Amino acid sequence: LSEGLKSMRGCNALELANNRLTEVGANHVLSKLTYQTEYVNLSGNTIGKMGCEHLISIINLKNSR
Repeated sequence: LSEGLKSMRGCNALELANNRLTEVGANHVLSKLTYQTEYVNLSGNTIGKMGCEHLISIINLKNSR
């Protein structure tokens, strides 16, 4: 999934609820997001503290632009 996101430049929403993503998986996916991404649903996954922190840092970067 994270590798496929590289080629999806126009993707602005990801529906990833209940996909059994872990901290590691969430970090792989989140690291591939672009500034065009406006919506990501990660509910029902176990992204843990590290995944939450990564998501917060992406939101903060996007808001600072």
